[in-house]
Amino acid sequence: MQQKVVKVSTRMNSCPLCSAKLVKKYNNNKRRVITLSGEFWVKERVLRCSNRECPGHSLSFRAEDFQATIIPYKIFGLDVILHIGTLRYEEHKTYAEIQEALRKKNIKISMGELTKLTMTFESLIKGWHDEHIQEIREKLGEYVLSIDGTYTYKGKTLYIFRSYETGVVLYANTTEKDDVQHFQPLLEKVVEMYGLPIAVISDMQPAII
Repeated sequence: MQQKVVKVSTRMNSCPLCSAKLVKKYNNNKRRVITLSGEFWVKERVLRCSNRECPGHSLSFRAEDFQATIIPYKIFGLDVILHIGTLRYEEHKTYAEIQEALRKKNIKISMGELTKLTMTFESLIKGWHDEHIQEIREKLGEYVLSIDGTYTYKGKTLYIFRSYETGVVLYANTTEKDDVQHFQPLLEKVVEMYGLPIAVISDMQPAII
């Protein structure tokens, strides 16, 4: 079967820190990604600021839309992980039933991988990061914060806060409503945990703006 290759890059043309042009930093190797919409091989072009005096010259500006669909080192997309979590904890399906439900969507997954993805879902929802703040912060340094709030779980909005440069999830939590009142405490929590980011990149939802 012929591989479906998708080329991706950031939607930005200029650096958010100094407005200089973004230029190629490197191309990532092709990455296999399995989503509810199908299987893809993604080739990402990573950019950096062309201004050598700008902090953005040493940063990696990634493809926002692509990064919002994945978790580092996982083949299966976030939509698959959240679908598994919904089937497991909202519909109370057994692992065998979840495996069959995914098969109907043309997604083949081993029982071992299914168990790991369920644990990944639990980590996102239960706040694994609270116990690892210092470890993550030491590796993080100055960072660009990426915010995604496009996922729903039990009628709630799941916000995912990441290091834009590495894609590492820094914090995740749900809100009852997608508005400023419910979103602001989450952002304040991230700043409390990791300090102020040097820039913020988001999907421009009203609550985030």
